Amino acid sequence: DNKDDASPKVLCGFRRS
Repeated sequence: DNKDDASPKVLCGFRRS
């Protein structure tokens, strides 16, 4: 699930695959 991919947190450099 990469639902967090749409979150600004991902831009931080940490994306959950």
